[in-house]
Amino acid sequence: MTFKYYAFILISLFMGQAHATNFNSEPYTLPPNKVYLDNCQKEALQLHKGNIVEETLHRLNEHYIVRYAIESDDGKLWSVLCDLENSKIYDEHK
Repeated sequence: MTFKYYAFILISLFMGQAHATNFNSEPYTLPPNKVYLDNCQKEALQLHKGNIVEETLHRLNEHYIVRYAIESDDGKLWSVLCDLENSKIYDEHK
């Protein structure tokens, strides 16, 4: 019984490793729908100079957006939404 148990564990570990592959050959390459993450951050900080206090990623029907909460230099808190597929800012508000 213990042999079957250990065999099952080994097979499970092997299958987990086999299915945990990334679709990219480079380990730190972002998927195509998230390649503009750095550009979105730069665009948001160009609109409102200050510090990013929160960054959240949202997925809407295979479409990714990122929300930045930015505390501007004058103390106001801004919320900026950016499309990760083209790095365009499409909403901002206090």
